[in-house]
This record gives sequence, C-alpha cells and structure tokens, in this order.
Amino acid sequence: MLNHGWTTPDQLAWLMGKLPKYQEISELKNYSLFWLSCFETWFKQWPERLASYPDVPLDQELTVEQLMTVNNAILACKNKVRSWFQWRMNASRTNCSVQKQNSILVGLADPKKRSNRC
Repeated sequence: MLNHGWTTPDQLAWLMGKLPKYQEISELKNYSLFWLSCFETWFKQWPERLASYPDVPLDQELTVEQLMTVNNAILACKNKVRSWFQWRMNASRTNCSVQKQNSILVGLADPKKRSNRC
C-alpha cells in the first residue's frame, strides 16, 4: 500500500478496510450514515486535538484560538478523508483502469495491434 503523505500506515490500512463499504454505499448514493460512522470512528482513533496539541494535557482546557485551530484541522481532515474515498471511486479513473487492462490483453493477444492509451 502506498502512503501519499497525509496518513499514517494504520490510517491508510483503516481507510482501505472501509473502501468496500464505500463502494457499496456509492451505488445507493446515500452517504450520510457512512460519513457519520466513518468520522466518529476516525476521530476516536486519531483525535485532532492530540495531533494539533500533543503537549497540552487532555485535562487542560484549550483557548478559543486553540479550539478554532482544532476545528479547522477537523474540517480539513474530513475533506481529506472524503477526497480519498471519492478519488478511488472516480468513474473516469476506474474506467481508465479497465480500458488500460483491456488494451493490455488486446496487445498480448495480437502484438501487431497498438494498444490505446488512456
């Protein structure tokens, strides 16, 4: 599994584990329960407060500015997670992959034909 920088290996494994459920949900086009469950679990496992302020004890209250920073980090993380799933289910990306596999098979069957590139 490639890690593109914003996730830890554990987070990437977790995302990959959720991908089949996202594929199932994407056929119904009703993502609300998926996102609710996804984000609830994500932020329990990887709280943004700890990521943003690892040196501040959990029993210490954050300042208003710190809370705003954490809230902005949560929104940014949600956008990254959504984009991660959406990118993997992008129809043009998926179709390109299928087309490329088909062109490879055609090239193997008849090496005189040039395969179409996506």
